[in-house]
Amino acid sequence: MIPISDENTVRHAPVASRTILFVCCAIFLWQWLEYPWGRLASQALGFTPAYFFAGGAPNPHLAWVPFSVTLITYMFLHAGWLHLLGNMLCLWSFGDDVEDALGQPGFIIFYLLCGMAAALAQALLVPESTTPMIGASGAISGLFGAYLVLYPRARINVLVPIFIVWDVVRLPAYVVLAFWFA
Repeated sequence: MIPISDENTVRHAPVASRTILFVCCAIFLWQWLEYPWGRLASQALGFTPAYFFAGGAPNPHLAWVPFSVTLITYMFLHAGWLHLLGNMLCLWSFGDDVEDALGQPGFIIFYLLCGMAAALAQALLVPESTTPMIGASGAISGLFGAYLVLYPRARINVLVPIFIVWDVVRLPAYVVLAFWFA
């Protein structure tokens, strides 16, 4: 199931969620077009648990920002087109509603805190990992949780593959998000 939209109407323009979406896309293009610096971004700006707990990267060429800042920068990097597309589609579908409920400043703070919490949770599970984490998936998961709490019975249009046929189906938010979390 791929969520493509919901049927909630928002009262305010989703400036914060659309800005985050735009920034993620712009950074992704920079990652893939700017050789060699864009290719090193994942290592330099991704969140690496071992480096975080050690107080920084052992290679000074990869210390573009203070190690603690990578708790934020990692959320704006993506590993490929599908990774970016999946996260941004979910941000597009659910971000506007959560932003409408929390307001723009509240949404930005909530989004960043969810992403930071996700990175720290992963780091606590594997503190010795030297593989950088990248992507907005942790922040998007937080948005899903907020959406589920705020709009549990909202109808979500999902694209469902049935063998070789794709169909759009309206499902309650709790069904879509339960499937996603599972």
